[in-house]
Amino acid sequence: MRRILLIIGFCFLVASCSTAPREGSVTILHTNDMHSQFVPLPATWVKKDVQPRVGGMVALEYFIRQARTQFPDALMLDAGDICTGTLLSKIDHNGALNGGFVEMMNIIDYDAYTIGNHEFDNGQDNLHALLNLAEFDVLSANLYADGKQIAPKAYEIYKVNGLRVGVIGLILSDLYQMTAKKNLGGVEVLDPVKTVQQVIDRIDAKTDLIIVLTHQGDDNDLELAQLIKNADIIVGGHSHTRIKKPRKENSILIVQAGSKTRDLGRLTVQVAGDTISSYDGALTTTWVDSVKEPNMAMQKLVNEFQQNIDSEYGQKIGTLK
Repeated sequence: MRRILLIIGFCFLVASCSTAPREGSVTILHTNDMHSQFVPLPATWVKKDVQPRVGGMVALEYFIRQARTQFPDALMLDAGDICTGTLLSKIDHNGALNGGFVEMMNIIDYDAYTIGNHEFDNGQDNLHALLNLAEFDVLSANLYADGKQIAPKAYEIYKVNGLRVGVIGLILSDLYQMTAKKNLGGVEVLDPVKTVQQVIDRIDAKTDLIIVLTHQGDDNDLELAQLIKNADIIVGGHSHTRIKKPRKENSILIVQAGSKTRDLGRLTVQVAGDTISSYDGALTTTWVDSVKEPNMAMQKLVNEFQQNIDSEYGQKIGTLK
């Protein structure tokens, strides 16, 4: 009897420890609406004769690398629209238009990404080819075609600094108003609120923190935060909004990092008792002049595609009088 009681007590202790609330910090690095911006842009808002350059994948990789030095367990997320914006989107690489940009994201080592409306611009076959090139998780819970989920996963749970972080992908409900209908045959978008709440309810007990990775715009993110429960963070995209400091709505933090690789978002949260006890967030502008040691693999890839574009599209075809 004594042995049985000891065994029962030990099992109870193990069960109690496994369900005890975890504590610790989680850092999320995030981008959105990169629109295949693989080379820098002039900082048009700077009033100088020679405007400094900002963005591009070499600079973005550098700033992410610096952030990971400070936050080594950071989760790297992107909130969609990696296509349409530069000629890179029209270059075939490994069987997919814009495949070169996905390869650049692989070099950065993203953890997860959700599909944006512009990923349909080259058709569904190209979208699937792009997803096959991704070495990171592609998440979308409410996006279907012919009754099948388009993304490989609706959500994923990550271990970050000893904490279990659930990330759920979500696309905007009015996709048909944003995308050419010829590219949306058989596509169905499920109700974002109902769908994401179902997934939250499914994974809530298995997680310490829940992030909804959305491509639907800041207004819709605000409304979503008001209508769901037991989520902690919304990492958004689509509206190109630079949210300099995290917004809070219905106890949910909302962040977004502008567009075209010009900013890297960071959100660090302290988790205690299955809730966020404190947080700190900011945007870092990806100034090209600040890049001290570029990633050589990234630099090589960017140079190759730029040379390809220059030779293909930079030829003189005539002169206007």
